[in-house]
Amino acid sequence: MTRWDRARPGVTYTCGGCGRLIETAKPVFVITLPGLKAFRYRCEVCEGPAPPDLPELVVLIAQPRAIEPPVMFRQLLPLDFRRQSGDR
Repeated sequence: MTRWDRARPGVTYTCGGCGRLIETAKPVFVITLPGLKAFRYRCEVCEGPAPPDLPELVVLIAQPRAIEPPVMFRQLLPLDFRRQSGDR
């Protein structure tokens, strides 16, 4: 399977045809081998021009969640709860 995509940040893309590094957000031709997790990449010079309707790269940055203090369950029960229920 083949498709055009944009080079994502944090991933090193090397063209399998000429060996040049593909910069972030530049068009890259991705070749997926069936049955394997291997990918082959080609630059615009080796594979030809990218389609003009290729969408721009959008990177979403996750906002860190606030750390909440742990809940203390022992405070929910009265100190003498066994004497009130009659259990010993």
